[in-house]
Amino acid sequence: MSDDFVDEAKIKDMFDMFDADGGGTIDVDELTQAFINLGISDTKEEIDELVKEIDTDGSGEIEFDEFRAVIARLQDQRDSVGEMQKAFFYFSGGKERITLTDLRKVMNEVGDHRTDLFLQEMFIIGDTDRDGIITFQDFKKLMETAIANERQGITTAKTVLEAANERDGVKL
Repeated sequence: MSDDFVDEAKIKDMFDMFDADGGGTIDVDELTQAFINLGISDTKEEIDELVKEIDTDGSGEIEFDEFRAVIARLQDQRDSVGEMQKAFFYFSGGKERITLTDLRKVMNEVGDHRTDLFLQEMFIIGDTDRDGIITFQDFKKLMETAIANERQGITTAKTVLEAANERDGVKL
């Protein structure tokens, strides 16, 4: 887990703050409300889903090790969104939207010379509200799909992220 998010001592302090009775566990409902209040997560459903995966013993209470796993998972999600933001700004040239022209230009830059038909189809998939542009939220959905597809050997999403990192001087 990166130091810029939360270190071990801060995780323990947070856990102790939520563990009001000092019993070594946090009630799931208390954790959910605390995460929402702190802005760590937006929705109860999102936290509930995360907790279901983390509450390995199914007790409905979170022990410190489980809490640490929740924080690590949130860090991974934050890092993933940060990578997507870099890629989005790479595609958009720093603008708040991506056009089909932007998509075509970047794909050519990374050596992916797809047909116009393929790029148009990709753009249509990404332009969820059909307004002729791809916003960050549209792009995020598209990248999540592309990354899942890449794992199956279908797309080049990783190449795009690597190009964005290389352009920004980021070494992974």
